[in-house]
Order: sequence, then C-alpha cells, then structure tokens
Amino acid sequence: MNDKDTRETPVVPEQPSEHLKQLDLLLPRMEWQQDRATVYHLAPQKEAKYSQMADKFAQSSRVIVVMGVWGLGDSIIEARFAINLARKTGKEVVCQVPPALLPFAESLQRELPNLQLVDKVPQQFLADDQTMVLKFLGGGGNIRDVDRWCEGDPQANREIVKRKIKENQAVELEDFSTPDITDPPRSFPEPFAPVQHQMGKFNTLSYTAGFVTQSLGVPTTTEDIRDTSLVSLSKEEVDAVPQDLDLIIIPDAKEFPDEKNFQSYKALDPRMWEVILDQLPRDQKLGVVMGVSHPAYCQAVINIAEKLGHQVEVIGGNLEQLARQLLRAKKVVGMDSGTTHLAKDVQTAARKAGRAIDLKPFFNEEISHFEQYGITETTSFTYTKETRRVANEMAQFILN
Repeated sequence: MNDKDTRETPVVPEQPSEHLKQLDLLLPRMEWQQDRATVYHLAPQKEAKYSQMADKFAQSSRVIVVMGVWGLGDSIIEARFAINLARKTGKEVVCQVPPALLPFAESLQRELPNLQLVDKVPQQFLADDQTMVLKFLGGGGNIRDVDRWCEGDPQANREIVKRKIKENQAVELEDFSTPDITDPPRSFPEPFAPVQHQMGKFNTLSYTAGFVTQSLGVPTTTEDIRDTSLVSLSKEEVDAVPQDLDLIIIPDAKEFPDEKNFQSYKALDPRMWEVILDQLPRDQKLGVVMGVSHPAYCQAVINIAEKLGHQVEVIGGNLEQLARQLLRAKKVVGMDSGTTHLAKDVQTAARKAGRAIDLKPFFNEEISHFEQYGITETTSFTYTKETRRVANEMAQFILN
C-alpha cells in the first residue's frame, strides 16, 4: 500500500460487490453416436487426429497422465482429470505428480484401486503397446520431456514416445482445447459458443477438461467434475476431526518461477493483513498455515495477528496432513495458490461427508487469469491494487 492509501479514512461498505466474482461450472454440449462425441466441425487433419485419438484410447488398457512443470495448483487440476478418468473408465491410470502430492496416493488407491500416483512412470509401462500417454492442458512442459517424467534410459524412452506420437498413442491435449474451424466466425458452432461469448463467466480449464474427456469417449457431467477431489476421506475420517477453528488463513503462494525471497508476488503485502486482521473478532479461533515457500513471510503474518491480540494456532505439515487440518475450519481464506486449490478439494471431500466449509479466495487479476484459475461455484474477492480501501473490503468479505 502506498502512503496516500494508508492515510485514507477506512471505508467499510456493506457489500463490496464490484470485487466479488463467481465462475460457473460449465461443460460443452455434445452429441453422442456409437460411443463417440461430436462437438464441432474440425479441419480435416485435426478431425483425423481426433478420431484416431479416441480409437487409441478405447483400445488401451493403461493410461499415463503426465503433469506439467509450473506449480502445485496446475498439478492438482491435472490430477483431478486423471482421477475422473480412473473413476469413469476402469482403465489403469498412472498419474505422474510432483513429490508433494504423493502422500495422497494411499487414500486414493483405497477408493480407486486402478489409480496410481507416481513421481516417475516405470519404463515398462511406457513401453507397453497397450499404454496411451496423455499430457493435459496446462502447466508447461512437453510430452517429449520424457526424462522428466519416466524412469529408465532417456534415449530409449524418447524413441518410444516418438513412435507413440506418430501412432497417436501419445497426445498433447492442448491440440484439442481450441477449435480449428473451417466455417466463418458467424457460423461458430453452438456447443463451443460459451468460450467465444461468455468468457469470464465460467472456468475454462474445467470446461476444456470436460471437452477433452468426452473427446476420448468418456461421458462426463458437471457433477463428475464437481465431485472429483484429490482428497479422499470417508465420513468416519471427517467426523473424527473436530471443526474447532473459526478461520484458517493460507497467506502464502508459490509461482513459477519464484522471483521473490520474502514473499510471493501473489501474496498480500503484510500491511494489508494488518488492516484485515484488525477487523476480525479476537474471540474467534484462528489458524494460519505456515507455508514452505516463504516461511519468513508467513511468520510476519502470524506476528501481526498476535500483536493485534489474536490467539493463533500455527498449522504445518505435508500437504496430506494439511488437508486433514483444513477440515477443522469453518472458513478458509487463501490466495491464488495451489494450497487454496487443495482447500477446494478438502471442501469437496467434506461436503460429500456432510460437513460445510466456507472457502473465501482472494484473487489478483493483474497476475493470473481468473477465468482459468478461479475456483468454480465459489465467490472470490478479485482485485488489482492493494490499498487500505481494498483491505477493508477484504475484511468484510471474510466476515460476511
């Protein structure tokens, strides 16, 4: 916050509606004929690849899903895609994930024995002619970066991937995320029209995940996307955790590349947290997550809360342990970060077990695209500048 902003008289509106946004969960309407989905007319070359991809997927008994390289949030979004494939198809799905997500493997495999989370894919899986390789929509990286995601001899693996790409058995799914249409724009086909005409109203990654999944021949509904979660917990496991914290704050974020030492450029200036925390009730039980990316920054937020008279419980551990700690919250406030996406998956798991957790994300629209990374069916506080006025409105957003 600049000096001018800090001298402003605090303005606390009853409803800061100009900052509140929500993304719908929308999937494309598709026509099905003989287990094959049709969305729009493709250019002939892409239409042939589309058809061959669906055929190869139908013939495969195992699917490898390769993660990107950018960050935790992208990896969680991509893991949901793999989880949904495992649930809907019964195929063996091997999902390559960053090491931080491996602690979720055991509980997921209890629910879905055909799903594996691995740091690197065993070479024999890649070499098997019954294995298809899919690189999902975002997160950077390339399916040809095989030494990054597969065990064994890199040169031999590159030859296998090269052959599979040629045979449409290894596919970069970005190829299918945007239309390649021979018709003029005025005849833009209705099933894809939402991307053209309603941008900013729905989550494009969820939309495209639904499109790609159905392109593979797997019928998918909004309920499938809504109920898919990296966090797999039984009702008994949820009930065993008391919901004894009024609010948990996740102040940290990590970006790729990580350009700051003290704090992420996605994170709020500590002076913003001072204004926000000063307006929260002191008698409420508050938890603050100690992030591993910028611990000194998180400690600064904790120090501010304690200086203002809050009793703070510091929450840490690996991501699987953190997920169980988040079950304790009535409300969770987080930034545009992978940990906030994890909180969404905790919310999903809790909801299925009958527990409500109110998720309240902050999202800086100058840094990321809200229509891509904003959390669906959740009201977010979006902003572009950090000022005292905005901090006051953020406090009201938490309290409402």
